[in-house]
Amino acid sequence: MKIRRISRPLSFLLNGTVFSVFAFAAVLSCQRLPYLLEGTPAGLFAFLTGFVPVAAPSADSDPSVYEIPDEEEFFVLLPDEGAIPGITIREQDIEKTPVNESEPPLPDNAEPVKALTISSSLKPKNNPGLSFDEDKLWSRTHAFDRGKDAVLIVHTHGSESYSLSSRAFVAENRDARSLDPQKNVVAVGDVLEKELTERGFRVIHNRTLCDEPGFRTAYKTALGVIEQEMKKDPSIAMVLDLHRDSLEASDGTRYKLISGDGKSSQIMFVVGSDALLSHPDWESNLSFALHLEKKAMELYEDLARPVTISKNRYNEHVTPLSLIVECGTEANTLAEAKAAAVRLARVLDETLSP
Repeated sequence: MKIRRISRPLSFLLNGTVFSVFAFAAVLSCQRLPYLLEGTPAGLFAFLTGFVPVAAPSADSDPSVYEIPDEEEFFVLLPDEGAIPGITIREQDIEKTPVNESEPPLPDNAEPVKALTISSSLKPKNNPGLSFDEDKLWSRTHAFDRGKDAVLIVHTHGSESYSLSSRAFVAENRDARSLDPQKNVVAVGDVLEKELTERGFRVIHNRTLCDEPGFRTAYKTALGVIEQEMKKDPSIAMVLDLHRDSLEASDGTRYKLISGDGKSSQIMFVVGSDALLSHPDWESNLSFALHLEKKAMELYEDLARPVTISKNRYNEHVTPLSLIVECGTEANTLAEAKAAAVRLARVLDETLSP
């Protein structure tokens, strides 16, 4: 039997095609590897297909509220569509929230706003489904020497701003973003800096808008800022990344988050984990967040929403006292968020008391 040889050019073509296919598959595998590392059926499906399915509400959900991933893959609560068991949400009368009497009449483009209070809880929202020993978390101590250690405040999404009205959503643009540090979340950081300083903390406030010009590269930019500050001052032992959240129902209604006593916006501590990237001491941050949550519950009625654990790291690997703090939503006013920052300073002060 005669065996015909494939011509050299055709052989090169076939070999090149096969190599290209394998190379392309390898690249896709690397890009999709984080999905595989989730260790879930959905993650495996996303790794194989590249398609990330949206989870349906669980069978035991309250049909009034549901859980969806936002642009940062945090999980937010939207009234009127699905619920997270164990978390209570109360709708408040918007007329009972503090009103700035100097506010001008509402413009024609004002959007409706509803006020919600999400009950505080010592049970964290464990979105990645990670395992940890709760007893060990509560037994951890968090050393912070105010005479030697420093707090660094940063803003990965510094352009996040707030409503100009307490009665409706009024903003310069629909996304509620502003480059003016007197109007965005940087101004909330200014208040936190002042309040912590008055309580004996040494504070470094980096006011860089890390989401300008690239929102999607903001965390990479923020990491550079943090590393630069820590190089200049190795005593930095705590990093607080201040944000504001966003809640909008399917009918377009915006939601503001108000503390139980109606005197400030709510806050939320977001804890990054090692689900995707190396973060060996992430449980220290979780323990810190839970201790802050507990103190907040002692001092104020429903100031803090339940701690949220994320599969993302969010630069929290830099210190064992690193957290994202969400201060209200875009439907809250800057004044409400600033009031929350004052309260946050007291919570930090009393949690880390000698």
